[in-house]
Amino acid sequence: MKILYLRREPPGASALAIVNVELPCGVKLFGIKVKERSGRYYVHAPNAGGAGVVTFPPAVVEEVAALTRAELERTPHDSR
Repeated sequence: MKILYLRREPPGASALAIVNVELPCGVKLFGIKVKERSGRYYVHAPNAGGAGVVTFPPAVVEEVAALTRAELERTPHDSR
């Protein structure tokens, strides 16, 4: 899995970042919100017509969160 794009959210926003990811099978997911609350990470896909378009198993959440954290640490706050 790899991060194709990352947009850091401003301080105080509900999400840490919005990411686009490519899964190992080649499927690309866009507009994924990565949130952190009480030391736990959550990954949310966008909605379509008021319904979620995809859910993520725990292993995928962990990998997306780890990749996002690494990219956030690597990228300065002011580079958008």
